Amino acid sequence: MRLGSNGATVSPVNGLRGACLIQGILVAMMCRSTTSNGVSITESHPKALLWLLGKATPKHRPAEIALDELGEYVYVDENKIRGASEHERDAVLGAVAAFAMDSRLMGWQDLYPLESNTITPLDPPPAYWMPL
Repeated sequence: MRLGSNGATVSPVNGLRGACLIQGILVAMMCRSTTSNGVSITESHPKALLWLLGKATPKHRPAEIALDELGEYVYVDENKIRGASEHERDAVLGAVAAFAMDSRLMGWQDLYPLESNTITPLDPPPAYWMPL
């Protein structure tokens, strides 16, 4: 939408650089509003997970890590995942974090309570399960 003749614009939420952040919160709120049991939500940061899991190193950067290197965390059928994208690998890491949250996986913890001055529209707040 263009405002006036000075060229200023107003961007829709989906057009902003942080759209994925806003959309994630909106989806979380919608999911929670559709169930009486509540929905557990954890955020994941795939590249940080690769470092914390010991997969990423200064010589083996996250962008170089293929999905088939995560075999100890998920079943990997090499015939089906050959050429999997970085986005697909990151989706798998998100699923691993969700599994850790749901099962209270030993060696992992929710880092969200350790944060100070948090602001979230979600109640209860999202979790942030990461390996120790």
